[in-house]
Amino acid sequence: MVLANQPEVLPSSSSAASPADDPIESSQAVAMDVTDLTDGRRLQFPIHDPNQVLLVAGSSIVTSRLKQLLASRGIRRILLNRADAANMASDEASGQPVRRAAPFDPGLAKRLDDLVESGRMFKGDAGPAFKERLVQHGLTGYSNEHREMLVTRHAETCSVLDAMIQSAIRGEPLSGATVAAVVADYLADLSSDVDSVLEMVRYGGHYLDLAEHCLQMSILGMAIGIEMDLAETDVRNIGICGLLHDWGMARVDPEIRNARRVLTRAEFLEVQKHPIYTMEMLRTLSGIPKIVPLICYQVHERPNGSGYPRGRTRDTIHPCARILQVADCYVALTSERAFRKPLVPHAAMECLLRQASENLIDGDAFRALLHVLSLFPIGSLVKLSDGSKARVLRRNGKNYQSPIVLIIEDANGEPTDPLDESQIIDPLQRKLKIAQFLPNPDRPEIGLTAEIQVLKRK
Repeated sequence: MVLANQPEVLPSSSSAASPADDPIESSQAVAMDVTDLTDGRRLQFPIHDPNQVLLVAGSSIVTSRLKQLLASRGIRRILLNRADAANMASDEASGQPVRRAAPFDPGLAKRLDDLVESGRMFKGDAGPAFKERLVQHGLTGYSNEHREMLVTRHAETCSVLDAMIQSAIRGEPLSGATVAAVVADYLADLSSDVDSVLEMVRYGGHYLDLAEHCLQMSILGMAIGIEMDLAETDVRNIGICGLLHDWGMARVDPEIRNARRVLTRAEFLEVQKHPIYTMEMLRTLSGIPKIVPLICYQVHERPNGSGYPRGRTRDTIHPCARILQVADCYVALTSERAFRKPLVPHAAMECLLRQASENLIDGDAFRALLHVLSLFPIGSLVKLSDGSKARVLRRNGKNYQSPIVLIIEDANGEPTDPLDESQIIDPLQRKLKIAQFLPNPDRPEIGLTAEIQVLKRK
């Protein structure tokens, strides 16, 4: 069946095909979704279905009607010649920089699925737990010098990641050494003062949205993995995957990615393609562990099978991906979005607690997150039972309901000296409780609404 540029009139099945309409050589074939065809582009070569059946003749022009007709025939995936696939991804006509689509290997997802089914890639590293290397600081503040270094590095790392993402979109070869170096630096920082790193990451700098989201996820995911007693190799893999897992979002239509509203189902289906895009982009990145593509592929799966792209359940989701999914949910909830303000951290924890009870996120990883950040996460403002106000400074062992805090206003309402470390207390030692969660005046945040809770279940 051949579809012409006037698709209302379909050629009969006896229509003769020219030599140019012969099946595409496998080395030149690129698989693509029909929805990714760009209106107005003229084809140099014909379009075939995945079984090499001719659909559209060469020299045709892509139109909305053509795509509708393909869809009406139940055709979602097609094969294009590599030259036409690159043209579909370019913005030459609009004068914008050319972005070439990475060739899609139809067997790539299948090979990853086969690895999942075999279970061969689910064995954790047997080395010593990285947690043993953490420095415990107790009732002490942060090093200002260390914090200034972290802020500077955060900005520089976001810029480097953004440049790598843009290069990957263009199909340019990249070295995984840069990603490995970023992970190594942050692992060293986490081991010396994990609370300081997490407090700085919470606020970030609003640099480059996608790059910063990946960096925040990487750091928080590593902290969760450390808390779960994982070996250094597994913690490093989590860090690498956190940095890489969402690169494919850069290939999602910006109008969808930056929509100032809740997405429609059709738009969300477009977003669900990004793990595949990420895998394609990672093919340009050399020197990364073999397990990385599989973990990145599964970060958005959910233990109850309601995630994507494959609807896997807990036992067939890599443990590192389950950890990153929890980090992803927390970072997303506490970050500003086009359609809402960030949630206060306590509300985000409440949301995740409900999700854990419904098997939407991994319960073990969520418990580790609680111990990493506490129920009142680092940087939160709280009111104590004696009437004083405080900022959460550090975790307090397993006492996630009573973190270590810095008193910023005494019970009489008088401000305290923020540099006075005698104001850093363990509420349990003073028989105090956290009575109330306070909004942060420097960062507009919102509480947990029914709409957000329902949204995060989808």
